Amino acid sequence: MGTKTGKHRGAGTEVSANDLKQAEIALRIRDAAIAASINAVAFSDTNGTLTYVNPSFLKMWGYAEEGDVLGRSAASFWHTPEKIREVKDALRHDGCWSGEMVAVRSDGTLFNVELSAAIIADDDGSPLCMMASFVEVTERHKAEAAIAERERRYRTLVEAMAEGVAIHELVLDDAGNAVDYRIIDINPAYENHTGLTREQALGKLSTELYGTPKAPYLDIFAPIALNGGYRDFETYFPPMDKHFRISVFSPAPGQFATIFIDISQNKRHEEELRRSEEKFRQLLEHSPIAIAISNYKGELELLNDRFVEVFGYTLADIPDLATWFRRAYPDEFYRREVVEAWNADVERPRQNEKPIGRREYRVTCKDGRECITEFITAIIDGKNLVILNDVTERKKTLQQIEYLNTALAARAAELESSNRELDAFSHTISHDLRTPLTNICGYTQLMQEMYGDRLDGQARDFLKEIHGATERMDSMIDSLLKFSAVSRQPLTKVRVDLNAVAANVITELQLTAPQRRVQFITSRRAYVQGDPTLLRIVMANLLGNAWKYTAKRESTIIRFDVTERDGKKVYSIRDNGVGFDKKLAEQIFTPFHRLHKEEDFQGTGIGLATAQRIIHRHGGEIWAEAEVDKGATFFFTLGED
Repeated sequence: MGTKTGKHRGAGTEVSANDLKQAEIALRIRDAAIAASINAVAFSDTNGTLTYVNPSFLKMWGYAEEGDVLGRSAASFWHTPEKIREVKDALRHDGCWSGEMVAVRSDGTLFNVELSAAIIADDDGSPLCMMASFVEVTERHKAEAAIAERERRYRTLVEAMAEGVAIHELVLDDAGNAVDYRIIDINPAYENHTGLTREQALGKLSTELYGTPKAPYLDIFAPIALNGGYRDFETYFPPMDKHFRISVFSPAPGQFATIFIDISQNKRHEEELRRSEEKFRQLLEHSPIAIAISNYKGELELLNDRFVEVFGYTLADIPDLATWFRRAYPDEFYRREVVEAWNADVERPRQNEKPIGRREYRVTCKDGRECITEFITAIIDGKNLVILNDVTERKKTLQQIEYLNTALAARAAELESSNRELDAFSHTISHDLRTPLTNICGYTQLMQEMYGDRLDGQARDFLKEIHGATERMDSMIDSLLKFSAVSRQPLTKVRVDLNAVAANVITELQLTAPQRRVQFITSRRAYVQGDPTLLRIVMANLLGNAWKYTAKRESTIIRFDVTERDGKKVYSIRDNGVGFDKKLAEQIFTPFHRLHKEEDFQGTGIGLATAQRIIHRHGGEIWAEAEVDKGATFFFTLGED
């Protein structure tokens, strides 16, 4: 609402000529001032008819002459009739009114004005006329609308931001020094990042809000709030146990705004990455394999302990690849070959995405030694990682293996030749030797039948001895052929139960002499991997040996057992037979070597040799322990582990 204007005196009071002159001058000055005013001014009579307008009024409403305006009702220049009634009522009761109205220009366009109107009355209070002044506020409204729109857009943007935003004002002491600050506005993201609600934060001092003795980061915020400027920084904020990235600037004197984001997760990832990289670096440093890392500039960044141990060079000796090439490959022509190959290995992974190159070079070590080195190259994060293996000894070993393979092939050829000769020998034995034996045996038998009654006792004994010798010779030939076959028969390994095999052999032996009192003892199942046919020959020979040398005992005890020695299974066959001198233990496995007389114990002396050969073919060993007249024990392994 406006303020009332004081009422003017009317004519009737006598004044001097000088007073009249002064009054006239004052009126002229006032009229000139009104006419020159940049504000529009208008007068109307008590009926609302315009009696005077100044040039600014004409310009504001778009009229060229006073005659276009004077004499018209003041209400005709306004757009809102209800507002006119409000103005009239206010002038009638209060004598004045001020506010905004919408006016109509001469061309019909509307514009906003700020109106101040008052009644001019005489000394008696009777209205003489009305006076009004006008200021156009259309541009101001546009500016205010633009500001409001910008404010709305700003508020919408700030409200939608993922970053937390807070507006603060400084708190100064009496000396003008910043001592604290309080929050005057926040966005929703502030609540998400800090866990503080709008109600908790607004209006609170920072020391109160965060529970700190001093305002956090006041040394950064205060200068910006007082002097302007901008600052970005990252920090760990203990009250919230979080890491933040903060941008701060001053939106108004004495204020500062912070835009921040919680980077705690990023920091944790960075720390995990740092620890991982540190572990990786420690792994490289202490790896048992020589490792080198170079960057894209050709600078060496890492030579691990094993590299220095093998080649002798440190980073001080070879700071870059150029120095490495020069010292490790002193021969210029060989160096050029190595550098070209290195460049190919480095460029190929980058261009064709083939991550690994593998080559071998002769490297000259720091002490002058030359070693053959295998290089494995990979590109990791733009850096060249090279694994270097000193394969000098391996190369020597391969050469030795190649030599041994050659020698083995020659030996195999010799064995093949020997086998062919053995086959021929076996054929000779089985045909060429047996034929004469058969003839001798046949003729001695024929002589006994035809001339037996003419021969004396001594002659008949001679013929009997000849016949027995030929039979023993034939038996030895059979044993020799079997022994030879054992060496050539291919191995077919399957799961075999030696206990079951032993029990079967004992059963067959008992059928040959059912009158004997024999106790056969076994402990537990003895499953092995081996050739079932050959292993049965082993068990038949060993158990047959025990059966034979216990024949003169009143009661026979044969035990088959399984024990462990040094993590290996050891199988044993023990008997209570006649035994033998332990000094002769190694001789009993010699083919046709016998420790007992033929008349005491029959045999060809080939059984134990056959068992030994079969066990050796299975990767095992066999040995014997015995004492005279206290029995014998045969131990063997099969190498199935």
